[in-house]
Amino acid sequence: NTAADGPCAELGLQDLKERAFQHIVKSLTVDTVVHEVFSAFSAAFEDVRKVELQYMSEHWNDVRKGAMLNIGQFLRSGRYPGFDDGAFVPDACIVRATLTD
Repeated sequence: NTAADGPCAELGLQDLKERAFQHIVKSLTVDTVVHEVFSAFSAAFEDVRKVELQYMSEHWNDVRKGAMLNIGQFLRSGRYPGFDDGAFVPDACIVRATLTD
């Protein structure tokens, strides 16, 4: 699934879809990206997840010192349904494996 498969595409609102996507991209911060990338929304929209993973990669030194410190307990508690998505687990493993010191 991509954001193009969502309600905006169904209604023929390509401009609205693009504006919403750009808003999501511009709203990412080192404090929020970890929670966003593991969310059900990101699991549903592959293009959003890819942008979030790229942002997390580009800002890894700051991300790992902040929000990433507590993410393990949230993942184990099942708080992030996107992490349970089988297609997402390899991406999460790649992030962990490639972004370590």
